[in-house]
Amino acid sequence: MPTLLSVPLAARTRKPPAEEMIPARAARGRLHSRLRMDAQPILEYHARSKHQLERYAPGPGYMDWATQPDPFRTYAGAPRVELPLVADELAVRFNDLRRGALPGPAPLDRDAIALLLELSLAISAWKSYRGTSWALRCNPSSGNLHPTEGYVVCARVPGLEAGVYHYVSREHALERRARLADASAPVGGVLVGLASIYWREAWKYGIRAFRYCNHDCGHAIAAVAYAVAALGWRTRYLAEAGDADVARLLGLDRDADFAQAEREQPDCLLWVGAGEPPSLDAISGLVAGATWAGAANQLSASHRDWPDIDHAHAAAVKPRPPLAARRSQSSSPWAQADGKTTVAAFARQRRRCGRGHKSTSIKCARVSHRPQPGQDKSHSNRRWLNRSVEVQSAHNLPKPLPCPAAICYSWCRRTSGLACWPPVGWPKCLVE
Repeated sequence: MPTLLSVPLAARTRKPPAEEMIPARAARGRLHSRLRMDAQPILEYHARSKHQLERYAPGPGYMDWATQPDPFRTYAGAPRVELPLVADELAVRFNDLRRGALPGPAPLDRDAIALLLELSLAISAWKSYRGTSWALRCNPSSGNLHPTEGYVVCARVPGLEAGVYHYVSREHALERRARLADASAPVGGVLVGLASIYWREAWKYGIRAFRYCNHDCGHAIAAVAYAVAALGWRTRYLAEAGDADVARLLGLDRDADFAQAEREQPDCLLWVGAGEPPSLDAISGLVAGATWAGAANQLSASHRDWPDIDHAHAAAVKPRPPLAARRSQSSSPWAQADGKTTVAAFARQRRRCGRGHKSTSIKCARVSHRPQPGQDKSHSNRRWLNRSVEVQSAHNLPKPLPCPAAICYSWCRRTSGLACWPPVGWPKCLVE
């Protein structure tokens, strides 16, 4: 058999015959034309929302504190279930997960669901400065505005009835939006739904809010995947579920429940657990005939509209089924934590932080892993562990570990033909 070097140079550099190139070139051209046509509204939004050398992208220009959105969505009238704080009992090391050494599957019960949420979407600390307090969460967010809302759909498990639940990070509690029939509820795992409130980001970032909401959704997916792996479970992204399916399942399409409140836009649906995910038809039938409870709270007294966000959202609505393409994964370049760091410790350090430059420091700040004194007693102060630390300035804070959620849930991921899962660089042990 001739080797490459034994083949004449002319033969090695010979172009394919024209009759072979034309069909392939034509096929690529048709594909590119279709993708560009489908994505044209998104590309136009991308161009309008870019920062330019001579100007910033359109935005409010200042922060109107009178209309600052409430960072916590609640549903008045929905039955509430308080969850225990159990993450400190978890001895799983973060580097074990990175190597794919998952622990044995944890039993599916209320404590497991509580741990899943505590290490992914919960409050990790409270920060205060000159009498003002604000929360930090385990899932990073642009500007710490947290547009992402989390939902859990589960069958009856020890300590928790079958239902559709909304997660309230402030109290580490679940609000039952709908009761499900035990016979129809999924078994062997739970469904985690994510949705975005665009106004939370638009209040500060204006037209660019649509970008940041989808980016933050990617952070939330990664945070959930790591918490799920710590339980010995798997995370599956249900690519076949369209936006309408997610909205129907989570109750986001119920106009009466959002009379004056800011709407939530469906992002995605994840199946987490040791069992196999149910079919989309079975998922769609879960809330048939369900009784819903709760009315969403209004986050701001007034709003500023950004039509470009509405147009981009309309152009990127994900159909059922989506045209999703899988791409091969590569090894992840993310840095490793030290071998002794537990998953719980890592999750609580996973937050947005300056690089420690003195010009961005906050003098005499206080970071507390519990609600601050003087806050509403309904914030369940008694259940937060006292893990406080006094610091002289922000650049003296212990340097947080690199965030493993540094992926972008592409803002055009719903456009026909552009969706892709899983992202390049994703650890193979975490998601399917």
